[in-house]
Amino acid sequence: MIRAKLVLPEPERCVFCDRFAEEWHHPAGRNHYAWYVVALCIYHHRLVTQAENQSGVVRAFTSDIAERKRLARLQCLVFLALLDSIPEDR
Repeated sequence: MIRAKLVLPEPERCVFCDRFAEEWHHPAGRNHYAWYVVALCIYHHRLVTQAENQSGVVRAFTSDIAERKRLARLQCLVFLALLDSIPEDR
């Protein structure tokens, strides 16, 4: 798997912990909406990916736009639930 590293003039911060972000994450799924990304540190990117894997949300591309939107919403909900569950002092 090829990982996209952040290359920006000013370093982005992880949305979970404010550490310097090192990877982009696609909360709606890379195969659903590739343009929607957030910056995450490696630790939180792995944590979010693990939660998405456990949720069972299908990440495979589908040409059915309504289904793609539904799957993107489900994947976003997993991301948002995890964002709300992480203590702020982390």
